[in-house]
Amino acid sequence: MKPHRILCLSLPFLALVAGSLACALPARTTPVPDDASVALTTQAVLASQPAAAPPTEVPPTAVPPTIEISVPPTLPPTFTPSPTQTPAPLPCDAAQFVADVTIADDSGVTVNAEFTKTWRLRNTGTCSWTSGYRLVFDHGDRMSAPDAVLLTSGTIPPGSTVDVSVVLKAPSTAGTYPGFFKPRNSSSVLFGIGADANTAFWVKIKAKIFLLLVPVPMIPIVPVYRSSGADKALAVGNCLDLDAGGTIACSNGEADFKFIDHVLLGERLDPVNGARMSMADHGSAPSKDSCSSEAMVTSPVPLETTTSCYQTSAGRWGWIKVNGFNSSTVNFDWGTC
Repeated sequence: MKPHRILCLSLPFLALVAGSLACALPARTTPVPDDASVALTTQAVLASQPAAAPPTEVPPTAVPPTIEISVPPTLPPTFTPSPTQTPAPLPCDAAQFVADVTIADDSGVTVNAEFTKTWRLRNTGTCSWTSGYRLVFDHGDRMSAPDAVLLTSGTIPPGSTVDVSVVLKAPSTAGTYPGFFKPRNSSSVLFGIGADANTAFWVKIKAKIFLLLVPVPMIPIVPVYRSSGADKALAVGNCLDLDAGGTIACSNGEADFKFIDHVLLGERLDPVNGARMSMADHGSAPSKDSCSSEAMVTSPVPLETTTSCYQTSAGRWGWIKVNGFNSSTVNFDWGTC
């Protein structure tokens, strides 16, 4: 147990010695390195480190294009005053075409024929037209136009109209011919129509060769008859076939009329076999159309000096004219279509 006690007594002693020594030593100071020492130290540190690997290249990230939209600024409306227009002054001499009084455009005119062209013009200038104004040919087809004609024999004030005429002649060759004319004032200055008061007005014809039509006298149309005759005599008791134009036995089915002398009723024509006769009197030979529109009878018809229509047993139309008769004979003209 003694050694342990010695150790315990020794430890405080040693602590006191160490503390006194510590107080006796000089204080420690931090040295300041110079520039050469820093450079050498840096080189030693860099030499002791391994070489750095080169950086790995990273591909650039695609950047979408940027669209810039430029919106113009909205400016407040500005009021711009309208310029005041000064109307152009009217010329002294100006004309306006109103109408073609004669010979419209493309009218047909016989070659070499004279014709009169008339225009209606209005004075749209500020000066009156007087007897010193003329109408003159300007260009195109002259068509024998005179050098100048009087525009008016009086006075045409502004706004009024006048009809001016010129005698022309169609060319000798067929074709289309335009001719242009202008008025001329008393100072021999030409003027015209249109906005510039300098445009010519015109006449345009079509010269044509027309066939000369010679009147032909009317030729009367002579009807074509199936049978006809004049001053035919038929004895009493006999029959007629007016389709063939002759006397026939009354027993024949082609018979049309029988001449009879009735004791009480007198002389008559009696239709047979379906033939018919009209009671109407015509002054001259009637037409087929006229006969077909009349009323017909199948009973005996009294004889008179008349012209009447009939229809034969075959259905044909005709007329009969009684020239004279007595108790034994009848004389007549006829025509069956």
